[in-house]
Amino acid sequence: MAKGSCTLKRQTKQECRDSVARHMTNVAGYLATDHIHPLHPPSPTTTPPLPDCLATRMSEHDAAANLPKILDDQAPPSYLASAIKPRVVLWVDDNPENNAKLIAEAKAAGINVQTAKSTAAACELIDNGIKDWGDFRVITDMHRIEGFGVEEPQAGLKLMGELLTRRFAKYPILLFTGTQANVTMWQAKHPNLKSTIDYTVARDFVLFNV
Repeated sequence: MAKGSCTLKRQTKQECRDSVARHMTNVAGYLATDHIHPLHPPSPTTTPPLPDCLATRMSEHDAAANLPKILDDQAPPSYLASAIKPRVVLWVDDNPENNAKLIAEAKAAGINVQTAKSTAAACELIDNGIKDWGDFRVITDMHRIEGFGVEEPQAGLKLMGELLTRRFAKYPILLFTGTQANVTMWQAKHPNLKSTIDYTVARDFVLFNV
């Protein structure tokens, strides 16, 4: 029985030696594959290549770190700049209650609607009231009762003159009226001036659909 046990013990040690030998062979093969000699480690100036997964992670980290600078160096796309500009409508009418439904619809769409009952009130808003013009446009009636109860049949055209004086010719203006007198003359000075009596046209104008 003792002899048998001794034989088993010698076999176990031999198996252990064989296992260690195989392991050392595998390690040497691994080091040789990576071009690193087991007795000559890489010099301090030699950097072994990173595994692909780690290199990818580091590249992603560097890109994220540089993202704020990249964004600062780039101007926003034109479509984005247009999208973030506020939309402002100045509606001049001595009876604003007649336009209440469309004004409410425009405000629900995020449009800043400013109302004025007279040319003087409109000029006050233009000069002092509106802080951020963004996409700005004006809609006005033609015939109004102006300050002190004075009837002005061409108040809309007089407003055009005030806008031109303030260099507002670049902004769209819509005369919401059936009176076409002298409109053609003003359109020569103000190419963005339009005139209509059609409610659908006025609605599209106020909602920035055109």
